[in-house]
Amino acid sequence: MDPLMFLAVTSLKATVILAVVFVIAYALRNGSSSVRYLIWAWALAAVLIAPALSLLIRWEIPLSGPAVAASAAPHGSAPQTITQSLEPATGERHRPASWILPLWLCGVGLSMMRLAVGHVRAFMSLRRAARVWNAEWQATLVEVESRTRWGKRPDLRQSRETDVPFSYGWMRPVILLPADSADWSSERRRVVLMHELVHLRRQDWLLFTLAQLACIVYWFHPLAWMALSRFRQEQERSCDDAVIRTGTAQSAYAEHLVSIARSVTEPRAAVFMASTHDLERRVEALLDPVRNRRGLTRGACAAAFAVAIACVAPLAALRAQDPRAVSSLSGTIYDASGATCRMPQCC
Repeated sequence: MDPLMFLAVTSLKATVILAVVFVIAYALRNGSSSVRYLIWAWALAAVLIAPALSLLIRWEIPLSGPAVAASAAPHGSAPQTITQSLEPATGERHRPASWILPLWLCGVGLSMMRLAVGHVRAFMSLRRAARVWNAEWQATLVEVESRTRWGKRPDLRQSRETDVPFSYGWMRPVILLPADSADWSSERRRVVLMHELVHLRRQDWLLFTLAQLACIVYWFHPLAWMALSRFRQEQERSCDDAVIRTGTAQSAYAEHLVSIARSVTEPRAAVFMASTHDLERRVEALLDPVRNRRGLTRGACAAAFAVAIACVAPLAALRAQDPRAVSSLSGTIYDASGATCRMPQCC
């Protein structure tokens, strides 16, 4: 398939997927934030893998075009002879909007560079940070690990390059603390570590990176950026609900969240506990006494994955007809009497 046509068809499929997910998320607006977080995660993953699936799976619908056939000759007349000439279609001779593909590649390259710079900054901050060997912090970490059932003990580090705590890493996870964390109370230490361990256990930083990759591919698509914003909102809210489910008081958690958020001076490319993004609504959700805070089981996640694949695969397999396969047909019909009949062109 022509690259420009492939990009157009892929964008159309992404529009359909994201539009459907927006409707589903609105219908579940009173449900659990964990469910909505899962839906947005699968939506951004679907638009990211849909181009690859369309290359691996092909589902073409046969299209019938105009046919030219010689009718039976009248009684007593000589058979007719048809001469056909095939000409390339106009769409193959002229390729309009040839600048679209280079423009898309430039947008992808610039967006990828921006994402890479953010991760390099986070990685360098972690390398320069000092390890935290404080007995109180280590004791709190052991306590929180037992409550969150996190199998890997992350490294605690402290740095002046960040204003808020954040978590990063998979094989060697790290929780980076701001410089003023040495003066935090025991309750704030427990709340912060609980929040960051939930992020690490769910691999939220990796999911956030994949969501950003989806927006890099569809940098021109407004629905993709809107979906990323909703993804971030539900990611933090579902993490807040997970902390509340451990028995943390809602008012105390909201107070710590606001207090830490006030110290933010610069956004970072990582998953924050106290991100200023949508902070007011996060606090309102925390203080809502009737909010649905139920989590997700592995079975529910597996079922959602199966449903997503079953819905996305047929859509990704649909392919547009290649315009290069379309050609014009012209010719002349001769009969025994010497008369001629010009055949109309068809495509």
